[in-house]
Formats: sequence, C-alpha cells, structure tokens
Amino acid sequence: MSRAHPRIHSRALLVVVIGALMLSACGTILDAGDAPPDEPDLVSAARATLTYRETQREPTPTYTPRPAPATFTPTTVEVASTCEVDQPIAGLPPGLPPGGPSTHLWYGSEDAGLWASPMDYGVFLADELDLPSSLWFAGEVTPVLWFGVSQPLEVTGEQLDGDAMLEPVTGRNALLENQWTDVLIPEPGCWRLTGATASGSLTLTVEALPVNRRADFQLSQMLSDARPYPPPPTCPATPFVGPDARGEGEFAHYWLEADGISADVFGWFVAGEQQGMGIYGEGVIDELTATLRRVDQGVGSETTVSTVILNSEGRLARFVLPEPGCWELEFETAASSATFTLYVYPAACSPELIEGAYRVSCEEP
Repeated sequence: MSRAHPRIHSRALLVVVIGALMLSACGTILDAGDAPPDEPDLVSAARATLTYRETQREPTPTYTPRPAPATFTPTTVEVASTCEVDQPIAGLPPGLPPGGPSTHLWYGSEDAGLWASPMDYGVFLADELDLPSSLWFAGEVTPVLWFGVSQPLEVTGEQLDGDAMLEPVTGRNALLENQWTDVLIPEPGCWRLTGATASGSLTLTVEALPVNRRADFQLSQMLSDARPYPPPPTCPATPFVGPDARGEGEFAHYWLEADGISADVFGWFVAGEQQGMGIYGEGVIDELTATLRRVDQGVGSETTVSTVILNSEGRLARFVLPEPGCWELEFETAASSATFTLYVYPAACSPELIEGAYRVSCEEP
C-alpha cells in the first residue's frame, strides 16, 4: 500500500503536538495584529490536514522500486544488562481531564500519584517508520509533560552506566495539575530520572538513545538519502546542512544558511508543490522581503513571496516553484540579506513513503 508523505512544516507540527499536550491553543500562525482564534482541537486538525493533503495530491507515475539507501544506518546504543527499563502504563493516567492528551505514552503509577509523558516525535509516523524502542533521547531537549502535580516540580537524574548527571530542571506552565519540563539527557545509556514535589515523587529507569534515532531525524535523513540525483553543475545549489533540531523541542530539519539568515527545509524542491519554509535571523520578525527568480534558460522574472509571523523567532514563507530548473530565493531584512540557489526537480520526482522507504519515479535528465 502506498502513501504519499504530507509535506508539513516541522514547527507547525510541533505546535500541534505541544498544543495538545498542554491543552491549549498556543502557537497558531498569526499575521501581525490578528486576534487569537478560538481554541481548536489541535490533534484532530492536524490529522484532517494530513488527510486533505493526501486527497489533493496528483497521481504519480508507476515507479521501479529501488533498494534502501546504503548511506543511512541508524545508530544503536548498548544498554547495561542491569538496566531494568520501566515500561509505559496501559492507557491514560486515572483522572486525566476530558480532552486531555491521548496520543502518546505515559509512565507512572497510582502509588506515586504522578505520571510523565515524553514528547513522541513519531506520533504521526507510526505506520511509516520502524520507530525506536524508547521515547527518551540524549543530546537534545525533550519536552516532558507531567500529570498529577499542583505543587512546584523538580526533575533530577543520574546515569547508571556512567558518571553523567542531569542538570536539574523545574516544572512550569501548570494547568489542571499539568506541568512540563525541558529534559536534556547529556549522554546515551541507562538513566534514573526522578520528578519530585513536596508531597511525592516518581522515579523512572529509562534507556536514552542517541538523538539521531529519533523518528524526525530518521525521516529527514531517509528523505535526503532518497534524492533521485544531484543538482547539475549548471545549477550551483546552496548545500543543505543537517539534519538538525534547532531550539528546544523542535523537529529535525535540513537547513539553508547564508549571511546571518537560516531557512529550514524538508526534502528537496519539486515543481508545482506548495513549499513551507521557516526563516530565522536578525530583523526577520520586524521586516522581511522574499523574492523568487528563475536564473537559468535566460528567464529572469521575479515573484514576491508572502510570509507570515510563525513565532517569536521567525517567519513562515509559503510559495510554489512552478517549473523545474535553477532558481534563486532572496531574503532581505533591514539588517542583512541572503540569497539561496535552489535546484527544482520535475514533478515526477516527488517522493512517496512506501512500506518504510522513500521512492521516486524520475530519472536524471
């Protein structure tokens, strides 16, 4: 069974997941001066968006299956045999309010009266990837939601198969006995984590995997490895950097960087497809002009790209590259400007995620 992969901006997806976890409507993309919308059902909205995008996709030509790329080898970690990992509970914590998060796993017990749920980066990818055995990862911040806490919460941790320690963090954004913490496990291995309040505590033993085993890192790397062919020498495309998750709790992406401006991208650029790109850098929020121009075949027409405020750090650019070939995308703020050269593949090169592997049906011209 084939399934087209929905091309959704990582930060928008993060807003959906974190918004559902926090039972709030934070993170909606707003134009400057817009009033906040009514609170939506964020998880349902996300799934509806995925379904709509799939139904709008044009049929792709018959493809010839290719072997999985040899360059992608997920890293594994050896866990000490004495590491007895705690397992998630079945279902939800007792007393979780109606409408609370229900798409991720919880750790805890009624004896402790406290439950913890790390951010599940594979929540929308369970049918598409061989997901890792753990939701705990080292090297990047993991947002963790705690339920059953109405008092100040502190999280500490120690490595059981090494000497590393977790820098203590405190809970914040309490809502209906919920708090969340940004947990940064510094090293892979076996860890004992403790969340404690004045009235009780919860201690967990968990396996922390290298962050490149996380579902979003795997997906980005797999898509990059499946690129059908490199850009031609006549189009000196700006190289992608990554995959990298920049910012606490962000999804992994590849990046374009130049002159103090960064832009995140997912996959390669395909003619006729809607593109979403987060733009970050000094002055981006205050003022940003974005321009597209064709630079090969003697075509030099320009198109202005619309942008909207994404969050407190950047903007989201939306655009369609109408034809394959070599293009330039220029961003200009009051403080700086940057120009990225993009190679745009034919529409036939649009990827599909089929049985856990990306496939394309185009050949190098």
